[in-house]
Amino acid sequence: MGAGCFINREHETDRAIIFLHLPRCGGTTFSYIIRNQKQYHSSICSWTTSGLDGFYCNLSDLSVEEQKRIEIIYGHMFFGVHKKLPQTTYTYVTFLRNPIERLISSYYFNRELIPDMNLRNMFNNMTLNDYITDTHWNLNNDPGAWPGSTVNLLTRMLSGKTEEDLETAKNNLVNYFSVVGITERYDESLKVLQNKLGWEIKNFRKKNVVPNRPSLEEVPDEIIEIIKSKNEKDMALYQFANQLLDEQLNSL
Repeated sequence: MGAGCFINREHETDRAIIFLHLPRCGGTTFSYIIRNQKQYHSSICSWTTSGLDGFYCNLSDLSVEEQKRIEIIYGHMFFGVHKKLPQTTYTYVTFLRNPIERLISSYYFNRELIPDMNLRNMFNNMTLNDYITDTHWNLNNDPGAWPGSTVNLLTRMLSGKTEEDLETAKNNLVNYFSVVGITERYDESLKVLQNKLGWEIKNFRKKNVVPNRPSLEEVPDEIIEIIKSKNEKDMALYQFANQLLDEQLNSL
């Protein structure tokens, strides 16, 4: 999975923004919004993380001098990146999505749009029910399969653990994240973000939208119930994140 950062060309920085990109939650669209922020006099450095290395984002591709000049770091990463940064001040930003919609979107994205043709072919040879029920996508069975995990992935990534620690994930959202966005409430989330970070956000185009994906109403009820049963903690975390967004909007 991809990751990258904005590196200041001129001097070291004492504050970093960390965008924790949860898969299929609108993060690719947000990455383009980041790139349009003109106040960062930066060059863009990108690298690739995969498997277990992707859990905490390996910064070894950057020199010590580059790490000291990071302004924004982004990508599919587990919470905890700040522990590896030299910046003394940092804040996290993320977007959560309804776990049912997220997993259905993940399946169809892997069938239609993912660049890895081997993975795309594999998904074209399985049904949505196969994907939801196959234990390969449970992190307890194969940690290297975490980007496609079907079991409480949001909770795992936001707690910074492969275990499903809901309370730690909630505490992290409250204590470390200046903006907790909701994919289904994208415009409201961007309003909070502009206020918190002082960004200017004008027009943007949604990225990685899967064409011809069936609506939620077209998905069999039994599949939806399986997703719910395997993602009870993600469902609870999603509701909690909506409450945080409401509080942020009320405070504006």
